[in-house]
Amino acid sequence: MNTFYHFEGRIYEKIENVEKATENYRNKNYDEIKTEKSFDEFENAYERLRAEGNSIMDSIDFAI
Repeated sequence: MNTFYHFEGRIYEKIENVEKATENYRNKNYDEIKTEKSFDEFENAYERLRAEGNSIMDSIDFAI
């Protein structure tokens, strides 16, 4: 099982990256995404779904 992170419309592969992305924000909440897919597989599916007009959360759900 792989864990990825979502913050402000972007997907991050590592916890360190998402924590760095939240540094300048008051709201430092991010979502954890657990999937069997590799980061590249998940990110490609997510980007394709977003390009098709799906919402961020729907794209994450469908890409898992």
